[in-house]
Amino acid sequence: MVMATMIINRKYRLYEAREMKKLKDEIIVFSIRDALDVSGEFKSREKLTRYPITGMKAYGT
Repeated sequence: MVMATMIINRKYRLYEAREMKKLKDEIIVFSIRDALDVSGEFKSREKLTRYPITGMKAYGT
């Protein structure tokens, strides 16, 4: 019984570590997308098609 509990706990810790890494990656991606979107927030789709956002400017503006 103790061995089974140890195996289950180990699998849970591995699962938990994967989920935490996934959450961390999602937060990083969200932050980058949010920062890039600031410069195109109030521009029309047509203008963004002609002049796509290719990087960040100082202070996100």
